[in-house]
Amino acid sequence: MSQGAVGLQSTQTGEEEFGQLLNAVDAAVFISDGAAIPHANQPARCLLAHHAADLTTFADRVCNDDHAAFDELLRSTVSPDSVLRRRQIRLRVPGGEDHWFSISVCPRRFAGRAVRVWTAVDISERKRAEQRLSDGLGSLARLVSNLQGMAYRCSHSRQWDMHFVSDGCFELTGYASSELLYSRAIAYADLVPAADLEPALQQVRAAVTADEPFRLVYRVVTAAGEEKRVLDQGCGVRDAHGEVSELEGFITDITHLPV
Repeated sequence: MSQGAVGLQSTQTGEEEFGQLLNAVDAAVFISDGAAIPHANQPARCLLAHHAADLTTFADRVCNDDHAAFDELLRSTVSPDSVLRRRQIRLRVPGGEDHWFSISVCPRRFAGRAVRVWTAVDISERKRAEQRLSDGLGSLARLVSNLQGMAYRCSHSRQWDMHFVSDGCFELTGYASSELLYSRAIAYADLVPAADLEPALQQVRAAVTADEPFRLVYRVVTAAGEEKRVLDQGCGVRDAHGEVSELEGFITDITHLPV
């Protein structure tokens, strides 16, 4: 067998093993190289109705109200040195229904080229549960709407995706509740400088592990670019299985107080 034939066989074997690796993942996973999508696992091909020609095909499935969030994902992951980004976006799935997806984009170098690794997880059922929760919290929203600060319930995750925020969120952050809820425009954690976010996450994890409330002081950067110092007091919320899946609490602006 010639050296070229051996090289071709090796490449084909590598492609097959790579395809098997992607197909072992339950979520839809695909890799984009520029606009092209050279690799997609079976769930991704089903999501794209077997037309994974390029990112335009994927973008065409994004619901109109979520195109801004999708475009932000593209802009923020141009460089292979960018960090992983995650947004919740609605996609039109084969059959015509709109489903909510948690979409992660991880910039990487692959075979000497800058690529994006995309993961899409259908979270529609979770979103419906969140909506029922939000509806049930209506009376609480009316109660806290006039308080100085922001009442919230959010995911126990790195993004702190907001499932409920009171009207005080606008005065505190400069973002409307419609922008913060479910990270439609921006995730709350993205308002917190990295130097403050990591210690805050560690404190929350420690408090949840000890089954205790937490009390955090950190900075947020508002929509206008203003830096504020806030006090975040809350606790973990356990689900039906006894796991802490959410956090709830109250955040107040303490910028005017001495450090």
